[in-house]
Amino acid sequence: DLGLDLRSANHAGDALLLGRDHAPGRARAVAALDQLLQEVGLEPAVLDLDVFGLANAALLGCTALPARTVLVDVNAERTLLTLLDRGTPVLARSLAYRCPEDAETLEIYVGRLSKHLQQTYYACENILQQPYAPDLLLVSGVRGEQASLLAKALQEADDLPAEAWRLTAAA
Repeated sequence: DLGLDLRSANHAGDALLLGRDHAPGRARAVAALDQLLQEVGLEPAVLDLDVFGLANAALLGCTALPARTVLVDVNAERTLLTLLDRGTPVLARSLAYRCPEDAETLEIYVGRLSKHLQQTYYACENILQQPYAPDLLLVSGVRGEQASLLAKALQEADDLPAEAWRLTAAA
């Protein structure tokens, strides 16, 4: 069981990205997922277990996740945008840039990211054939003060609630 709900899969979401970890167990999981998707009429070009893993972590790690949440995961190589609809990833987009360290460049990054978010919402609306209005931006991948600054800047730029999300181990 891969923990996926295929009832909400849409036929336009046939391309997902494959994560870098190609361990034998992961290869079996990818093969099983590919077979499952093909059984329901989807023929994915690429699979990304990282998108589902991040969505599952958000669902388990946040007590009250709004119906339409956008995960903004910033890491050293890229920024991953994942749009959730009632906990299910409906669209993921990988951007080839990362969050800068200095405040001056952060403003430019947020401006670019805000534009990419708007384009991603528009693409999602075309795929779902219905409006996608996010309730929350959840920022992860950056730490400390930088996470809070990024969440605050995105909130101001997009006029949406935004929070810094920190993964914590269960007690």
